[in-house]
Amino acid sequence: MMNKIIFKQPKTFYNTQNKKYITYFFIYLLLLLNFLLIHKYNIFVGDDAYLLSFIKNFNFLDKTYSILCEKQTDNQILIKILGPFYKIYFESGLSIINYFNLELIWIRVFSFLLFLISFLFFLKILKKTTYKFYFILIFLTLEPFVVMAHSIRHDIVIFLGIIIFFYSIINKRESSLKNNLILFLCWSLLITHPSGYPFLFTSVLFEFFFRRKNFLYSIFIGIFIIFIFLYSKKFLNIENIQNFLHLFNLESTNIRKEAAFTFEKFYDYFWLSKYKRHILEVPIFIIYILNFFYFKKLNLENKFILLIPCNVILIFYLLGYFNVSYLKHLYIACIMCTIIISKDSSFNKFIKNLIILLSCLCFIMFFLIAIIFLPHNSWTNFYSSSLIFNKYISKDRVVSAPFYMLFMNNNMNFIPITALGNNNFYCFPENIKISKIDTIILDTQILAKIKNNDQQYVNLTNYLKNFKLVEKIYVGRLATQSLQMNGFMYIYTKL
Repeated sequence: MMNKIIFKQPKTFYNTQNKKYITYFFIYLLLLLNFLLIHKYNIFVGDDAYLLSFIKNFNFLDKTYSILCEKQTDNQILIKILGPFYKIYFESGLSIINYFNLELIWIRVFSFLLFLISFLFFLKILKKTTYKFYFILIFLTLEPFVVMAHSIRHDIVIFLGIIIFFYSIINKRESSLKNNLILFLCWSLLITHPSGYPFLFTSVLFEFFFRRKNFLYSIFIGIFIIFIFLYSKKFLNIENIQNFLHLFNLESTNIRKEAAFTFEKFYDYFWLSKYKRHILEVPIFIIYILNFFYFKKLNLENKFILLIPCNVILIFYLLGYFNVSYLKHLYIACIMCTIIISKDSSFNKFIKNLIILLSCLCFIMFFLIAIIFLPHNSWTNFYSSSLIFNKYISKDRVVSAPFYMLFMNNNMNFIPITALGNNNFYCFPENIKISKIDTIILDTQILAKIKNNDQQYVNLTNYLKNFKLVEKIYVGRLATQSLQMNGFMYIYTKL
């Protein structure tokens, strides 16, 4: 009998140790692959280059502008609503890159750092569940999270703020000072962009209902953060506030011109996406909904936590504002709710199997992405041709090109090729006419769209009649924005 007991103890011990080592192995492997994919898998390459002009003021023929296409109403609104953390953080990152004379594309590393911090907070929350390994797989391999970790869009800042919000909910044993510092960080991140406002408001509600003893400090923190935001945006001046509100009434403003939630938005996102890849994300909502079978068993606080995604959706609806790219924020909120309430509910076999299935599907898709994209590096091809590009984008030349050309040189006199293609003169700085353009740069993707009469490039054919092709440069997938690697960039100059 004693021999059996002695035999069983080491077996259990080694099984536990083996699981621990396997978990660590997958964490380090997936983080490494995520890092290696930074420059190789990013569908927001245009958005990143566009935001680069905001992080560092955009220069055009010795004049400085706050952002590319500054005259566009939506851009003026963006400048005024982006919270101070975003610009301070990425501006510091850009300074580090310039100090070490690195290629501008390395700005994405600072998004990856925020993703790592998010993951560390996520691991602390995972202590509440027995499904740690599967949720780690989901977190590190879900495609929208991977894309977000490689992009300088505001999404990663809001994402971190949401995770810290859920961490602040379960962080009951910490000192009051630490709680207040966590809350300050959380709200400073969530105020970065309107996509974080529903979570910010929900966090305030949670503090009011469940942290009454600390609510006076919460009010002070909230007022202080609002003051910092208003001061940084020069909104302490009433005239500036009136000018900002006026922007929403202009016909050129696209914000809130359509309903927050429409069938077309979700049909385009889930069904019309390339390779139907977003359909894999649907089980996240199914798992979340199934949690409501245990709603009656939960205490009042956990009922509130479970309802957070519903509350956020309601606020988005009331604001009349939602973009499908914000679904990733709802995904992490649904996952957080499932983790937190799992300690008070015994999941049935179906939910357990669904969590395992989702983690396996995410893992498989992530490895397919890694296998396909890791062997090919378009940015190496792109930057290796810098001497050729620099001949045609010098300081005295006006250039119209795809957004990502700003990663070659963010000080060039740049006009987006889409602005030229559809006569969007809002993107033309003052006193600059089409006739002043010296260089046009196209890629394989754009030429294909011109042949298909894409409305974004409908006028380019006429302009190209006055230009001649002088260079054809191989760059790979960057020029196709697809799995096709046979992508080229074409440089045209005036006849």
